[in-house]
Amino acid sequence: MSEQYLLPVKDILTSSQNLNFDASAYLKTLADQFQVSCTINHPLDVSVHLEALNSGILVRGTLDGIVTLICDRCAEDYEQKIAANFESFEANPENEQDHEVNIKASEPFEPLETRIILDAKNNLVLDLGAILWEEFLLALPLKPLCSENCQGICPKCGTNLNLSSCNCKKEEGDPRLAILRNIKIKPKK
Repeated sequence: MSEQYLLPVKDILTSSQNLNFDASAYLKTLADQFQVSCTINHPLDVSVHLEALNSGILVRGTLDGIVTLICDRCAEDYEQKIAANFESFEANPENEQDHEVNIKASEPFEPLETRIILDAKNNLVLDLGAILWEEFLLALPLKPLCSENCQGICPKCGTNLNLSSCNCKKEEGDPRLAILRNIKIKPKK
């Protein structure tokens, strides 16, 4: 957790804030730490609007940039544009009557380590870094592909089929099922 992404809740509650910054160094550190298979070589621009509401803080923002990923089919590096719009509401755990943290009385209760609003040195802070990390991971594709038409690699010789073809014999599948390949189903009239 980086101290620069811990924002005091009391500052946000007094006035709305707009923040614009490059989060590439922070996200690169986390990607390396958690072994996420991507490389961050370009700026990841973040624009965040923090707005105080009666019961908490509304966080709206965008995360834009380019990361280098490895294609799942051909295992080549390629650049992927990341563009995420996000919105998150973080409830304020302060007791409105005496402005003290009221952890025991809050129902239901989540442990502090899983909350976005943390109690650090008796001050409530918004962990903007946790929100950015979550949104960054959600913006990455589940199956990274350099293109939808990627041919992948030959399972026998390892040739990248996007760059050249190979002379390997294509597998026909299980020979016990060969008879089923010739079945022709006639459509009903």
